[in-house]
Order: sequence, then structure tokens, then C-alpha cells
Amino acid sequence: MGITRKEFLKSSSILVGGLLLNKTKIFTILQDEKKGFKTIRNNLGIYTERGGTILWYVSPGGSAIIDSQFPDQAKNFMAGLKEKTDKKIDYLFNTHHHMDHTSGNIYLKDYVNHIAANENCARLQKEKNGQGDNAKNQAYPDITFKESETFVLGSEKVEAYHWYPAHTGGDSIYHFVNANVVHMGDLVFNRIYPYFGLSDEGSLKTWILYLDKAMDKFSNDTVFVFGHAYQDDKVIGTKDDLAFMKGYISALLDYTAKGKAAGKTRVELASATEIPGFSEIKDTRKGGLKSNIEQAFDELSR
Repeated sequence: MGITRKEFLKSSSILVGGLLLNKTKIFTILQDEKKGFKTIRNNLGIYTERGGTILWYVSPGGSAIIDSQFPDQAKNFMAGLKEKTDKKIDYLFNTHHHMDHTSGNIYLKDYVNHIAANENCARLQKEKNGQGDNAKNQAYPDITFKESETFVLGSEKVEAYHWYPAHTGGDSIYHFVNANVVHMGDLVFNRIYPYFGLSDEGSLKTWILYLDKAMDKFSNDTVFVFGHAYQDDKVIGTKDDLAFMKGYISALLDYTAKGKAAGKTRVELASATEIPGFSEIKDTRKGGLKSNIEQAFDELSR
């Protein structure tokens, strides 16, 4: 059956209109990504620049930010977020106290109603970051929780969990329940050697337990956001990345324990160039593996 000229023009206009809409959408996405923004799902996305990955959620019913990088980066982030909402943000959540995750609090505090974190994160931020010249540049949580807390953002619900000492003594993860997105903070350094120091009250042994519990709790459909990765697009991942991180920490402890049992010294063990089975991990800061082995040695010696 033939098609009339009127029907042809109508279908053509729909096609052209669709292409124009798609071009507009693609252009917006490209502009967003150029500014460091990337949408994941359900009005939720990430921002990468310098420091730990920021997660943002904006909806008519509520809004939230997770982590804040440094003041200059927080300023850049907020300039982009203002294009998504002109309302005050309900919550700024911190995953842990390290300065590349909390230094931007001082800038963002005027744009949020509340800053929330685990009680150990708040304490460590004051003890570790709030001394000397840094003291005047801190903005601390006004809401703290111990093991878990629920925050309601309209139709979205955020479940916060602190289970064990891990990367630090105050690590928390945040689950956007409806979107099914979890910000893991620095519990995952995706395919790079993690920063870890016992002086931050963390534990490699219970870091493994934390990752185990997260893999058990969340579904295969869950999208995970990581604090750091070897490239920006790898700060989003799956349970496989959690399993890889767990595998590395387990292998690190195993290598160190066997070396200690064989009588090797801390210096001898820390001269390794890789942990067996994990040669693909990249050293984005000089001495990352050396530091990991030293801290593992010290933890096993306690």
C-alpha cells in the first residue's frame, strides 16, 4: 500500500524531531561530561575532578551530595550542580574523614541543610584535619550515626551503613535504595594500590569483612561508585570490582604473613614489585605497594 504526501511529511517531521531531541540530549550529556558530571540513573550521577568521587542526587522531592573533594573542586562542582537545581541541598554525606573527601565541606556548607557522617568519621576529621592552619577550614557533620541510619529524600531513601574499621575507622557506605546505587567511598580503589594507614584506625583484616558484607547485601543489579580508580570511567562498577578489591587485600595479607613466617623482614617484604596474581594493579602514587606491604606487616605484628 502506498503512502500519501501528507503521511510522508508527518512521519518525516516526527523522525527529524526525534533526531533533534536526541542531538540535544547527546549535546547535554557531552557538555556535562566535559564539566566532570556523569549521570548514572534516576536523577543520580557522579562528579570527578581532583579527590574522591562525588555522588549527586537531585529530584523534586529532595537532593543529596556524597563527599566534597577540595574547596576549589567543590566550587566547580557546585557551579555545575546549580544548572540542575536552584534549591538548597538536603544532605552532604561524608564517606570518611580524609581531606580529599571532606575539605570541600567548608565551601559546600552554605549550600546544604545538613552534613552527615558516621560518628568516628566526624571525630577523626576533628582529630586529624582540624589542627593548626587547617582548623579554620573545616566544616563538620551536624548529624552523626553509629552503625546505620535512614534518610528520606521524597520518593528516594538513603540507607547509611558503618560495619567495621576498614580503610579508616569511620568508613560509611550509602545506598540509594530506589536507584539501587551504592557509594563505597574508599573501600574500593579500583585497580590501583589503595592508600591505607593504621594511624587512621583502619584494618586490612576487617576491610575484607566489610567488602564481603556489601557483596552479600546488595544485588547484581546494584551500581557501585568508588572513591578512586585508574581512570575516571572506572569509578563506577559492579560486585566483580568489590571481589577484586577483596582478593587483593587477602593476597596482600597472605603474602606478608607467609613472608613473616619464613623470617623475612619488613624491608625485605616491602621490596616486592607486585603481589602474586595482581600484576594489573597500577601504582598511581609512588610507593603505593611498598606502603601497603609495610602496613600489612605492622597489622600482622600487633
